[in-house]
Amino acid sequence: MLITKINTKITSGIILETEAYAAKTDRSSHACGGKLTSKTLTIYPQGGLSYVYQYYGIHHLFIVVTNIETIQDAVLIRAIKAVVDGLEIILKRRAQENVQCKLSNGPGIISQTFGINTLHYQRKLTDRQIWIEDIGNFVADDMFISSPRYGVAYTGAHTSWPYRYRIKDNKFVSRAK
Repeated sequence: MLITKINTKITSGIILETEAYAAKTDRSSHACGGKLTSKTLTIYPQGGLSYVYQYYGIHHLFIVVTNIETIQDAVLIRAIKAVVDGLEIILKRRAQENVQCKLSNGPGIISQTFGINTLHYQRKLTDRQIWIEDIGNFVADDMFISSPRYGVAYTGAHTSWPYRYRIKDNKFVSRAK
């Protein structure tokens, strides 16, 4: 479950869809081959940090740095069922009146829904502003599916890697492309 406490307002929801990025060999990763820039700086320390960047200057994307200091792997959060805590806040942030399938499905929408922006770049996920909690496996293992990632066509063969993980037939995940 992803939980945020932004300006004393707590929101949370169940993570339903992610995309993995294996930095050393994955041309879809910002840190592929050890690329170090001001943007990728947060991927290099040990896992447990937030990597938030602005996509095309519009959407903030929330990524979790996941590996040890020498391996810059990360996971993009793509879809969340936002019906746990802070639903009124979530609906207001999204200018919605009720819970819909598209309330929090898509990485830019997630950041808007949960109040995440570039001010949260390189935050420790233990500082209780943005964090992830294990609430146990509520879905059978055979309900998880993998497929190619979306939006990385520029990476050639890496586009087809099955690094997008989601819960099969869940109406809250991003639609398959």
